[in-house]
Amino acid sequence: MVTFLIKGMSQPYIDANGYQYTNEMEIQNIRKIAILAYGSLVRQRENNQTHARLESTGFIPTEIYFPISLTRQSKGPRLTAVIDIHGEPKRVWAATSKFTFLPNARNNVAAREGSPFKGHRKGYDLSNIFYIKKLLPGQKKDHNEAYITGSSWVIRLPVNMQQENQFLDDNTVHDIIQWAEQYSYSAVLWASFASNISLNEAITKLLHNNNKLLKNTQKYVRNLPDGAQSAFEHALLAGKKSLQSFARNH
Repeated sequence: MVTFLIKGMSQPYIDANGYQYTNEMEIQNIRKIAILAYGSLVRQRENNQTHARLESTGFIPTEIYFPISLTRQSKGPRLTAVIDIHGEPKRVWAATSKFTFLPNARNNVAAREGSPFKGHRKGYDLSNIFYIKKLLPGQKKDHNEAYITGSSWVIRLPVNMQQENQFLDDNTVHDIIQWAEQYSYSAVLWASFASNISLNEAITKLLHNNNKLLKNTQKYVRNLPDGAQSAFEHALLAGKKSLQSFARNH
């Protein structure tokens, strides 16, 4: 039986992959942690393959916008939404993690997102789980964090050059800080996976010739928290002829 750690309980949470999270009763560095999402996570908190579940409150809309494009081919197969500096602004949704220790919250998001599981002691690959956090009294930034100008917050840096298109601009980061302080969060995290296909390539080489990919992606777009918004997404829902027209004009 899986037991979730809450105050007054000594048994830590063990997820569907068997990872045992740090016992938060023994942690001093606790926080109120927000999770930001813009894709399927908002409506589907359990991973289809592993059944690992995001432990959080329900998601609600915010006034924060991320640049988003439908440029990652994922399992299923389907195209999924990712942060992309070349994408169009889309509203972000927020939930509160049931964890209060940042490494626990990051591992929980990574588990739900299907990040590689590195073992019962190491947890998950966290390279695509970004965050900002407010430095607590006496706390210094880690080597893989950078100070955010004009604030007492730091941000997790990209792991490699390939993640540059996934990194949020300064204005968006400051919007997140303003929102976080308004709602008394001291850490905010989000998943950001790399694009692995261009829009035109997806249209001309994949979606048009792969009915399963097309149908799965259409279903995915319909289930996005705000539905279809971009011209590409509307063309995708309209079918192959509309996709061809979109490809010719872009």
